[in-house]
Amino acid sequence: MLDKLINRVWKEAEREEVRIIAEAESQAASLWEKEKQQIESEFQNRLQKEKEKIQQRIQEKLSQEKLASQQEILRERNRCLEEVLQEVKKNFLAWLEKEEVTFLLRMLKNLDEKNLTVYVPAEKQEKFQGRLPESISVIGKEKIKEGFVIEGPNWDVVFDWEFVKAKLQSRLVDVFRQAGL
Repeated sequence: MLDKLINRVWKEAEREEVRIIAEAESQAASLWEKEKQQIESEFQNRLQKEKEKIQQRIQEKLSQEKLASQQEILRERNRCLEEVLQEVKKNFLAWLEKEEVTFLLRMLKNLDEKNLTVYVPAEKQEKFQGRLPESISVIGKEKIKEGFVIEGPNWDVVFDWEFVKAKLQSRLVDVFRQAGL
């Protein structure tokens, strides 16, 4: 009888052992599944964050490259603009040297006013003096390098390279913009 009791306790212990092991394995599998899901979730989150960082770096790099190319285009546009302006200045000054007195006389005729003062480069005062009407005062100024200034009672007209350049430069910038530069 003791043997039967021991045998029954032993079988019960074995069944309990199997149940405990099965329950432990089930809990371990369940815990492993939860842990695996958490690890996968963390991995997906990190992966997404890294993708976003990479996208942001790509966007930053693209922005930097775009800015660099725009700056290069702007430098080239300014170089072209300066080159064109230098050529125009050379032609303008050559034309001015040849036609300045004739052009000034036409301007004075269009103004149709008397008692005006014309300021010219000091070294050209004699060139203008004998060719303008007597009612026009001609004054040579060291500060004027090319062109002239017509001064009336309440106004003045400046005609020099800076005046022409200002008019021309804005038109050239518009032309460059229209050309996509």
